[in-house]
Amino acid sequence: MTTHTIATLAAAGALALAGCQTVDRAVGAASAEINRLCRIEPAAHLAFVALAAGRVPAKARAAEAQAHAAAAAICARRPIADGAGALTALAGAYAAVLAARADLEEEK
Repeated sequence: MTTHTIATLAAAGALALAGCQTVDRAVGAASAEINRLCRIEPAAHLAFVALAAGRVPAKARAAEAQAHAAAAAICARRPIADGAGALTALAGAYAAVLAARADLEEEK
């Protein structure tokens, strides 16, 4: 093996290692965000249920229940290896909660 080949392989290895560290940091950041959302979601769900009693259409309650179930399933599987996928699913659940809230506002 020539010195040039060894240097090229070493450079390629260094780039691959740097890429892994970048992915690890991204997954770590996503996991931190998932943990934050998992801490606040149960309180948001309970507040919605308490406020919805007798005032919220069934459609909005069903949407919130679906979002809560999706978030609870994600939060129950922590630590999450696929942080990006779980964060996307949790964001979708949060969007469903927001949509349910918007439906509530429209009904007023």
